[in-house]
Amino acid sequence: MPYNRKLIAPEKVRRWEDFLKPEFKGNKFIVDIRPKTQSDLVPAVGLEWMMDYSKKLAAQQPVWVRGGTRILTSIQPRIRASRGDRLQRRR
Repeated sequence: MPYNRKLIAPEKVRRWEDFLKPEFKGNKFIVDIRPKTQSDLVPAVGLEWMMDYSKKLAAQQPVWVRGGTRILTSIQPRIRASRGDRLQRRR
């Protein structure tokens, strides 16, 4: 799952289950609304495990997006264009 490594230290995320920790609740990571990644893992982890994990992941209140490009731009620092090419940092 994509996340901003400037906000979440890479050593805090070693396994899929790490995203279920309380400190990751509330818009701390991004999940694609299309379950492609999760469905690809079913043969390895089993349907029951993946269904249980997906329910717990949804309870973490991630940022829901659709598509790889949207995910990549979402984990970048919050910068937006304003008045031509001048950039401003969002607050």
